[in-house]
Amino acid sequence: MSIFALSLILAFQDQTAPSTKPTTKPEAEYLFRVKGTVGDTYTYDTHFYMSDPTAANTLEIQGVFTDTLVRQYEELMDWKQVLSLRKISASGEMRPALQIYNAANNTPVTLVTNDRGRVLKKIVGNLEKESRGSANIVFPKKAVKIGEYWDAPVEIGTDVVDIRYQLMSVTNIAGRQTACIEGTYFPDQIAVNVEKHQFYVDVPYGRTISSKIYAVVTKGKIKLSVWATTTLRESKAGEGKS
Repeated sequence: MSIFALSLILAFQDQTAPSTKPTTKPEAEYLFRVKGTVGDTYTYDTHFYMSDPTAANTLEIQGVFTDTLVRQYEELMDWKQVLSLRKISASGEMRPALQIYNAANNTPVTLVTNDRGRVLKKIVGNLEKESRGSANIVFPKKAVKIGEYWDAPVEIGTDVVDIRYQLMSVTNIAGRQTACIEGTYFPDQIAVNVEKHQFYVDVPYGRTISSKIYAVVTKGKIKLSVWATTTLRESKAGEGKS
């Protein structure tokens, strides 16, 4: 099973890449679902930065994480995720986070998701924690047309906020249908968009190719700017064996 070509990734990293043309008419409907075979593995580069307005309290993380599909049952999937840190730094009140992330370095985490990409549970060793979502995109329950939108919850720390996604376009990049989806937080929540979240998604398999998030999160009297990017580096197909 072929998943992604390297040229597909480079197309998003190169801002001078040629423009693409819509593959279908705007009235076409798209049913987004995460699909795969046991053993499918996706490797991503990730870069995260958080800072207060004074820049006295900061946290920066650069690393590589892999998602491997280890089990499928009905509409649920178990993904083994491993983060390998390449760089981590913190200042001010963010410094205690260094110990937490260093402890998580190369530690497998099982993410239990449904086929719409929503994280339902996180498992680390013998510890299980229910979840209402993650920073990754959650797909709609039914098919949508270009311009249509849907809502989903997202966890930010111990809080849950609502986000509205909108299908902006579907184009052909490197021979594969690719959707551009944007996300905007609902008003009067702890999170406010600086820019609309942007996700590029492989339509046949429902996997994110790249994403960009830039928002301001307020907790009590603390206001933090949060910036994060994720880009698919490579992928390989599994053999479908449990």
